[in-house]
Amino acid sequence: MGRRTGYPVIEVDGALVADTSRSLTGEDTTAGQASPVVAGLGVKRRYLDRANEGDTGSLMAVAPTLAFSAANAATGIASSVLVGPTVGGVIPVAGSPYRYNSSLWQVFGGNNAYTQIKPISTNAQPGQGQVEFWSDADKLEIVLKGGGNTCRVMIDGKLPTFVPQAIPGDGSDYRLLLDFTTAGGAIGRHFSLWGTGLYFRGVQQLSRFGLTVPPRPRGLRCVVAGDSYVSANGAQNDAFSVRMARRLGFSDSVMLGVPSSGYVALGNSVNYGHVTRLADVVQYAPDLVVVYGTINDNNLAGVGVAAAAYFAALRSALPSTVIVVVGPVDHNGASTASLISTVRDPVRVAALAAGFSFVDPLTILTGTGNAGAPNGTGNRDRYLSSDGVHPTTEGHEYIAQRITAEIEPLLQAKFS
Repeated sequence: MGRRTGYPVIEVDGALVADTSRSLTGEDTTAGQASPVVAGLGVKRRYLDRANEGDTGSLMAVAPTLAFSAANAATGIASSVLVGPTVGGVIPVAGSPYRYNSSLWQVFGGNNAYTQIKPISTNAQPGQGQVEFWSDADKLEIVLKGGGNTCRVMIDGKLPTFVPQAIPGDGSDYRLLLDFTTAGGAIGRHFSLWGTGLYFRGVQQLSRFGLTVPPRPRGLRCVVAGDSYVSANGAQNDAFSVRMARRLGFSDSVMLGVPSSGYVALGNSVNYGHVTRLADVVQYAPDLVVVYGTINDNNLAGVGVAAAAYFAALRSALPSTVIVVVGPVDHNGASTASLISTVRDPVRVAALAAGFSFVDPLTILTGTGNAGAPNGTGNRDRYLSSDGVHPTTEGHEYIAQRITAEIEPLLQAKFS
């Protein structure tokens, strides 16, 4: 790889990924590894040592059996009992054996004693709900309503599989069995279940085993605001934002993505700076805010002015919060020049003027194909979905890897 002299650079696995003095777009990057640019972070780095981490954490050495039941099937654990969530009001509710994302997540009763878990938000899509509990059962079933989405289970901080569990969309009862008979047996474990717009009915297990709120306190909170890349078109288990937040160590994370929106562009009749969207972010009193995007502002006038106003409002409302601005990922390669002039550059100027750090992932996708029409020209064959706009699951993973590596050093300095 060619290298300029006199400029501080950062390499990962031999590929140049950041030059803290000026943009690297189109300059001195290893073929196929276009480079995100970090402004305001400085050159001090500690690289992530999380190889093979996959989606959100390392895999369990010995995983339990995971299997969904048929629709409306009876329990497969004889003589077991279903322990339902405490329904109604803002959560967590005293006496419930479950802990949810935070006090600003809602539960909704009804739906055959289900509890829907989603963030308190005026605008965002149903968010990445999370339920935690402790159990020492050797077998248990997590009972969910079929909502046509996916969920993941983490056990003592590790994943039994990198593949999310698909929940059918017919509205029936489904039981996700976790069988530890050959994976450690009956010992205490911390379970974390998360997914988008979850309808959670409870945990079924034998009554001789314990079921209670996990003892570990919740840590720092991250809010990610943006467009459909943040919400992954509603499939938030796979969004880069969820993966990024968890890799950065934020088990308490809230995704506030509104499709089609931007600093100027309207989605659901609001843009980033709308008073209700600002309130959605501020109410969570986050330790970290990441603002992403967006291609939705491409070729629109006034993006820099709108971004500056939004950043000023965020800083005024959250004076001690760490705020990082991430520019847009160029989805198809045909809009690079206009995205630079009308979005990336104005947003970067506004972010740095506000004292925020800026990460530029504009050109991390390469080639002219997509997953539906691969042509061998670059990584869009794998990372861009057939709609030509949104990332695939693998694309969200790749974007999360690239952006996480650039945000992590700043958080070390702020939170260590």
